Amino acid sequence: MNKTFYHRKQIVKAANLDGTVGEVKQLIFATGNTFYPGTRKSLPILLLDAAIKSFGLEWTDEGRIMRVETSRATFIKPKLWQEKYAGPLIREGMDRSGTRSASNVTVLTHTDQIPIGSAVSGVGETDGEKYPFINSLVQHLSSDKFNWTCYGVAPKEGFDNYCITEIPSTMFIGSPSEFRQFYLDCKIPYKDMELIEQSLLRNIIDTWYSSYVARRE
Repeated sequence: MNKTFYHRKQIVKAANLDGTVGEVKQLIFATGNTFYPGTRKSLPILLLDAAIKSFGLEWTDEGRIMRVETSRATFIKPKLWQEKYAGPLIREGMDRSGTRSASNVTVLTHTDQIPIGSAVSGVGETDGEKYPFINSLVQHLSSDKFNWTCYGVAPKEGFDNYCITEIPSTMFIGSPSEFRQFYLDCKIPYKDMELIEQSLLRNIIDTWYSSYVARRE
């Protein structure tokens, strides 16, 4: 069943031993190449890095992952960029942060199925043809309870009408799938960065700050 929807996630609350209600920390995991955050397939890490910097926080290097902790959330980016490592690294992050349930995990990833500057969110299993990576995580995590957001990186004019201009004097010959992979490995053009900031980053910073960073009385 396709459970895709657009949403703003609320933090979960749980009962403490004394009967009071406390907040359950959330784990935010971004996919992509930590060392090349400017490429299209690393857009989630670019957004995460920008948000963490705006909060005045710093990453802690923990081997295969890098982590930032606040009182209400754990932010993680992987140092192993291949998608096949995402499931194990999410589990490692859950272990390190004490996150017991996948329902408290949000995975941020990219998709070439929707235009740059847009996003789609959901919970667990979804359309396998459009978002196969999400469904692969369902298998790796043995759960369809985790939250996810896919950030679009496709050209607004469509792949059939798009010409890669950010690499001058380059001619590319290959299959459509090879073109898409090459496209994802390219750096995000400057003309799209302003769109990303206006359409995605500002809302992410505001939402995460109020939900996970700002002090509460």
